[in-house]
Parts: sequence; C-alpha cells; structure tokens
Amino acid sequence: MRAAVRAAFVRFSAPLEGVVPFLYCDVKGLVTTAIGVLVDPISAAVGLPWKRPDGSHASAGEVIVAWNRVKNRQDLRLKGGMAYQMVTDLRLDQAGIEEVVGRTLDRMDRQLAARFPDYPTWPADAQLATLSMAWACGAHFRFPRLEAALRAQDFLSAAVECHISEEGNPGVKPRNLRNQVLYRNASVVVGDSIDGERLWWPKDIWETPMLSPELGDEEATPVQRIPWETVTRLPGSIANDDTDDDPPEAA
Repeated sequence: MRAAVRAAFVRFSAPLEGVVPFLYCDVKGLVTTAIGVLVDPISAAVGLPWKRPDGSHASAGEVIVAWNRVKNRQDLRLKGGMAYQMVTDLRLDQAGIEEVVGRTLDRMDRQLAARFPDYPTWPADAQLATLSMAWACGAHFRFPRLEAALRAQDFLSAAVECHISEEGNPGVKPRNLRNQVLYRNASVVVGDSIDGERLWWPKDIWETPMLSPELGDEEATPVQRIPWETVTRLPGSIANDDTDDDPPEAA
C-alpha cells in the first residue's frame, strides 16, 4: 500500500469503528479489540502486546483468562464494546493499538494485492477505499459489480457500486459516504493524471478538483464535472450490468 494510506488508516477508521483498548464481544459474539479487529479464535489474541494496569506486559496465561471471561459474557454483546470495560483490566496502549491494526492492515493489503493484480499501482484514495471495504466486509468481499469496476480501474463506477447495505446497520452510512468520496477522488486522479501517491481524502476533489500536481491548490483551475448526485450507473460503464451482488461477506 502507498505510504500515505498506511499513515492515514487509523485516523480514517477510528471514527467509523471506535477505539476500544480492551477485549470485547461484537454484536455477533466474536471477541474483538482495538479498531474492530477480530481476535477470535483465542490464538489471535495471544501474543498481542497486552499490558497490566501497572504497564507491565501480560503473560499468555493472563490473556487466555481474560479472553475467556469476555467470551463468556455474551449478555453484554448488544450493549457496545464499552460494556466490557470492567470484565478485564488488560489493555492495549496507543502503540499497541497501532501495532494490532497494522498487522491486520498488512494482511488485508496482501490479500487485496492477490485479488487485484494492479492494486499496488492504484491511487492512494482507491487503495484506502478498498481497504475500508475489506475492513468492514472481509478482504474477500463479494460485490461483483464493484469487483469488475476495480479490475478495470473504473473508479467512477466503483464509487457508485461500493455501497454496503445499511439495513439493520445504519452505523455503516459514514463508511459508505467516505468510500464514495475516496473512489471518486481516485477517478479524478486517474482522469487528470494527478500523482497517485498523494492521499486527497478528506478533500472531495470531484467537487474541487486540482488539475496539476505542479500547481498549488489555490492556483489550480477546476474542471466542470457533472453534479455527483446525477451520477448513477453510467451508460457503457463496467458496472452497468444486470448482475445482482451477492450478500457481503462478514469480516
């Protein structure tokens, strides 16, 4: 992944998932920590940099005890992660959270590169959007029209097709909005030949595009683009087919 994506990932994801420095069960009853990182089965939790209240490192045995205590409190799983605050006193510090997130991010990055051979060359915004999809739905997410658009590097169509169902999960709406901005930013980067190393998010350059990497933001001349709200499945786009998306894969 591009350096700008790695640097921004925690900042991008924290408002979407929340940051919980201890073990908790998600709504499915799976043990989780940090920024929505699954540590279920127990082997995924052992070896992470857990600390005791005095700041010393916890032993593997202590982690196993804590994990089982959390797993056994399924009565709390619908109350949110903070409900588990008193179930265990083991914690991840900020460096530990970044390490845990980084491990998962690297694994997903490798999986996405295997699925999409051109992924390492995509604009930073497209990489971050696709990692965001993977974080929410698993790196093997099944959105056939989105996958086709990504393989064609048709990022404008990807912005249309990246919608994760909000039915029963309204909390995913902010992620959908961010992913849409990221993919349409990527479409501008490709269309205007802007440097793909730069992460334009949180700017929406569809609305205020910069034409040249040599120009400062105030000097760049904006292009007249069609209003985003009028963009649907574009005639002739890779995403304009009759294929029904399969249900998204769980993380």
